Amino acid sequence: HYAASVEYAASREMFKHHIMQIYGRVREMLLHRADALVQDGRLDEPEQIFQMTIEDVERAARDGAFDARACVAERGAHYRKLKARVRHFPMFIDSRGRIVRVPPAKVDGALVGTPVSPGVAQGPVRVLNDPFEKNVRPGDVLDGAAGTVRVVDSSAEAVGASA
Repeated sequence: HYAASVEYAASREMFKHHIMQIYGRVREMLLHRADALVQDGRLDEPEQIFQMTIEDVERAARDGAFDARACVAERGAHYRKLKARVRHFPMFIDSRGRIVRVPPAKVDGALVGTPVSPGVAQGPVRVLNDPFEKNVRPGDVLDGAAGTVRVVDSSAEAVGASA
């Protein structure tokens, strides 16, 4: 049973890995479109595109007369109201409802990211590009996109992980 769990445990994470890859690519595409809208003077900041719906973004790309600023003013009203009350929006909330935040301090030569588990770790960094990678050694600090770093027996020997 142990060998099977080590062999197939990453399969559980593969779906989440692919979803996070898709989200990352959609975000890049939206920011690319946002840059064009900013250059055309139709948005003030690229991040404003996230206050629009996908349909709004597509309409803005098709129709030069579409008022993207007015769209952001209308659709982003709730976000701005919340932002006035909330100091920092969480990057993500884990399955237990715990808010995970990026460490505020940056140290030269340190790996900084959102920790998968609490604490500070020191050791060689292993970047994982998919959940099936097995090149983890005792004392490694794991790094990878969300959904890549997994908690299975093969990573239990690592001293820390960040996603």
